[in-house]
Amino acid sequence: MSAAIKHSVGRSRGWAGFTLHEMLVVVAIISVLAAITLPVLAKARKSGQRTRCLSNMRQLAVAYFAHAQDRGQTIRYESRGDNSGWVETLKKESGLTDEILHCPLCYRNNQHSLGDARKAWRFGNAGGGLAARQTGAMVADASPSSATFAAAATRPTGGDGKIRDEDWARNPQYYAFVAGVIGATETAEFKLKFGGEKSQCALAKDKEGGSIVLLVMCENLFPTKFSLSIWDAETGRGLHTTDGITIGKTKPKETLAPKEVDKGDGTWELFDWAGPLSRSLGGTGSLLGPDKPFHQTPVGFDQATFSDRQPLTQGHLYPDAPNGRGGRNIIYMRTTIHSEKSRTLNVAVRGDDSCSVFVLSGRGGCCSGGPGTLCESAKPATSTYAINAWAQSNHPMANHEGHRFYERVEQGHSEVPVFAEGIWADLMPRSSDPAPQSLHGSNGGLSRVCIDRHDHTINVAFMDGSVRNTKLPELWAMPWHKDWERPTAAPTLPKY
Repeated sequence: MSAAIKHSVGRSRGWAGFTLHEMLVVVAIISVLAAITLPVLAKARKSGQRTRCLSNMRQLAVAYFAHAQDRGQTIRYESRGDNSGWVETLKKESGLTDEILHCPLCYRNNQHSLGDARKAWRFGNAGGGLAARQTGAMVADASPSSATFAAAATRPTGGDGKIRDEDWARNPQYYAFVAGVIGATETAEFKLKFGGEKSQCALAKDKEGGSIVLLVMCENLFPTKFSLSIWDAETGRGLHTTDGITIGKTKPKETLAPKEVDKGDGTWELFDWAGPLSRSLGGTGSLLGPDKPFHQTPVGFDQATFSDRQPLTQGHLYPDAPNGRGGRNIIYMRTTIHSEKSRTLNVAVRGDDSCSVFVLSGRGGCCSGGPGTLCESAKPATSTYAINAWAQSNHPMANHEGHRFYERVEQGHSEVPVFAEGIWADLMPRSSDPAPQSLHGSNGGLSRVCIDRHDHTINVAFMDGSVRNTKLPELWAMPWHKDWERPTAAPTLPKY
């Protein structure tokens, strides 16, 4: 076949191919189209998720309103489950599902209790979270291993999400009041029982020894005259000279040398709270005065700032006592005491102006850890929404601030928020709440719902059953409680 014929056949078959230039042009066109269409599709998807979230919250608001109409009061506060009981209540009464209780934008399988801008909050061991996986270890080993306690903690801190030793059992509701004292010359005495039927430790019933966690709450006064004495009731010997007693932070067992006895580091964890004095809570300036119910509640402990660990032995004054002029209002001190055998300890606390002592409590006694451990009997719950605790009935704070609560829907109006997208089961905001340092999600006040979930907005459900997509600065303008005062200056939020 001649070359001319071959050329003719090739052309007749149309085998010309793409040139490099043509391919580059096609790729460029596809890239431009993708750059145009992908953001539009992503925006449409996010808009759809926001709409679904609004629909979820509308169903929450309707269920809330129906409950209040049927029962004659708003949803009851529940101390068990850290006020997460409203989830089970609405599931039973209104048939709400997990699909409705979660924003479609958020990840549900959070291993910690607090959520964030993109994660659900979680109470209890639903989903086999981190705390749930540690429950067996805590039952098998009742010793207060700081490693075990840290693993059983449920509140992540810092940007890295790691759990700190000082963050386990930070909820004030986990503590039971033991004794209080008013005045520098007064002393309160009580007993701690380890092991046996009357043990104060739930994990040590009918067993030898056990662990008890003490929390001491003192006013920020200067000069301080606070002192604490603990001794064995049978021998009269102090803790540091008593065999079989462990105080404070311990070492992991696998790090102990052969025959090494770990007596603990003898330290107490120290915390400072810079929350509002009781003037803003309806009192006269002291949270711990003899006529104040606050004296029997470790108010503010969940928002306290961890300081450090220091020894606080018998008769030892509070280390580096503050001068009373700073922003710290309350000082908390906490330690764990473990006894290898059954015994009774005598405790005496001497106050300055006032101080209170608590034990970590669970089902009938002290326990180790928080949500997800044996300390809590409430049903597991998870959601991406938070209830406004001011819009609940039978709240313990109603004894002190009853004028602020919406016990019935008739007391409210269409602008009262009842649910908001949040990082925990509830929130109890005050108009003095500062702007959060980040919009990722942090504990306390409006910081729990001031999160960047829907392009610098969140969805809020109101008492009349309506819902609204709300810009974050507007949260401070909403009447979360009856006598809410809108701040004169808008909060300065972190840059988006």
